[in-house]
Amino acid sequence: MGRADSPVRRVLHYASARLARDLPIVYVLTVVGRDAHGAYAVRGLFIGDDNECFERAAELSSQVNVIRLGEPPAKIVVFLDPREYKSTWLGNKSIYRTRMAVADGGEVVVLAPGLSRFGEDSEIDALIRTSGYRGGWKFSDG
Repeated sequence: MGRADSPVRRVLHYASARLARDLPIVYVLTVVGRDAHGAYAVRGLFIGDDNECFERAAELSSQVNVIRLGEPPAKIVVFLDPREYKSTWLGNKSIYRTRMAVADGGEVVVLAPGLSRFGEDSEIDALIRTSGYRGGWKFSDG
């Protein structure tokens, strides 16, 4: 989430270098961002068999998709466009995309008027709705 060097990325690099070094692995990474008209467009294509491929893609993605703030805000309000976000599964993006930006002890408020289901898949949604809570789950209109 805006940081190319992370514990997970280090594990992946380690595994690639130590466990998969003899495998013919080729990485194909795209960087997608909004164009001048607000539509999504491929801004970069990176193909390679080493970490440099990832590092170059991450650098462009940081420039295209990451907004840096001077100070971490105490409160972040996120609006999830109802045309795009219909489930809590996708809505969770509002949390993991802002958690590293908000100040310690801060608050993330999510406004998500389009949420109507938990899972993207109807079977998973039904499973979530029927598990763990006898009364079932309901979404509020207000």
